[in-house]
Amino acid sequence: METINLLPNKCKKIGLFIVLSALIAGIVKKIAFDNYEIAYGKHIANCVALIGLLLIICSQQKAETEHTNTIRLKSAFSAFLTVILFVMVQPLYETKMASNVTNALFTLVVFYIITFYDKLYNLSGKFLKPKKQNDENGVT
Repeated sequence: METINLLPNKCKKIGLFIVLSALIAGIVKKIAFDNYEIAYGKHIANCVALIGLLLIICSQQKAETEHTNTIRLKSAFSAFLTVILFVMVQPLYETKMASNVTNALFTLVVFYIITFYDKLYNLSGKFLKPKKQNDENGVT
């Protein structure tokens, strides 16, 4: 399988910082400026958060392997199917078209991140297996 050109791993931290900054800005806008009509305030915060989430998605793992690429592909496919279902069901309970597109993008990106890291960490057993103790011969 061909390797995918991705951003360096440090971009994941930058993306997380951008997402948290957009989240905090959205909360501050909601609390402090709720009485004022700020044009496009929510839309700008959503776009900034999406940019941060895309940085997280497009950055490499510390140990990038061919199996990681397979997990990426499977996660993208399952996220795509979820968004298709989401787009088909959402008009039944919401009629605003602009929010449909934003919600669909957020659903795609967030579901991809959740499924990718779930499959990656369940595969490696990073959180499931306790660290092995050294025995008296020094063999783990």
